[in-house]
Amino acid sequence: MATLCIISILEEWENQANASEDRCKTMELSGEFKRLNADIIANAAFGSSYMEGGEAFKAQEKLQEFAAAASLQAQIFIPGRQYLPTPSNIQMWKLDRKVKNTIRNIIESRLNDKATGSSDDYGDDLLGGMIGASEMVQSKPVSELNIDEIIDECKTYFFARHETTTFFLTWIVFLLCVHPEWQSKLREEVLREYSSTGIPNADMLTKLKSVNMVLLETMRLYGPITELPRVATGDVKLGNITIPKDTHISIPLMKIYRSKKNIGEKMQKNLIHRDSLMGSLKQRNTQMLLLPSDSVQELA
Repeated sequence: MATLCIISILEEWENQANASEDRCKTMELSGEFKRLNADIIANAAFGSSYMEGGEAFKAQEKLQEFAAAASLQAQIFIPGRQYLPTPSNIQMWKLDRKVKNTIRNIIESRLNDKATGSSDDYGDDLLGGMIGASEMVQSKPVSELNIDEIIDECKTYFFARHETTTFFLTWIVFLLCVHPEWQSKLREEVLREYSSTGIPNADMLTKLKSVNMVLLETMRLYGPITELPRVATGDVKLGNITIPKDTHISIPLMKIYRSKKNIGEKMQKNLIHRDSLMGSLKQRNTQMLLLPSDSVQELA
C-alpha cells in the first residue's frame, strides 16, 4: 500500500513538471512529504476505510496546530484554562469530537459487519488488528472502554509516525541538495541494483549501502527526536552510575550524535563522510549509538 502511495505522488510530481514550459517545477517538499505520509498512515491504519480515516487525521492535524498556538499565546499560566469556553478551546473541542466520532463510526461499522456476517474479520489493517486483539484479550465483544483505547492508539500512531517521518525525509532532501555528488551516487546505486527488478521491496534495501549511509548520517545530524525521556522500572547500573527505580532520565540524542568522543573529529566536520557513521561505529566497537526513538519508554 505504501508503494502505491509513493508511485502516485511521484507520477503527480512528474505530471506537474511536464505541464510547465521548461519542465521544471518548484515544490515545497515538506508539505508534500506530510501529505504522502498522511496517505500512507491512513492506508495502513484504516485500509478500506481510508477516506474516513484521512478526514480524521486532517482534523487531528488542525487540532495539533490549535493546541500549539494556544500554548504560545498563553503567556501567563492559569489553572483550568483548558476548560474555559474560549474561542480556541471551543474549536479544539469540536475537532477532538470530530476525530473521535469519525474513528468510532469506523470501528462500529466493522463490528456491525462482523456481527451480521457481512465480513469474516475486522480487516487486515492496523485498526482491524487492534479490534481483533482487544476482543481476544477480553474474550467478549469489544466494550466502550476498549473503543476509547483504540481511538487513542490511532491518534498516537498518527502523531508518532507523521511528523517525525516528514521531518526526516525533508532533511534527507536538504542534505542531498547541499551535496549533489551524493545525489549522483545514490541515483547510480539505485539504478544499478533495481534496473532489472523494478520497484524495490524491504528485503532488497540491504543492497543499497550508500542509501543506508545517508539515512544514518541524516538521522545523526537532524534526527526528528532530539532527546529521549525514559523511566527506570528497576534499579539499573550503567557503568559506574547506579540509577534507582522510578528515576526519570533524559537522553540528549543530539549531543551524543555530535560528540567527538563518539564519532571522531573527521565525522563531526563532514556532513556525509564516505566511511559513514556505521563504519565509524564499527571501528570504535561502539554499540547502540543510534538509539531507537520508537522503543519502549522504560529502562529495565
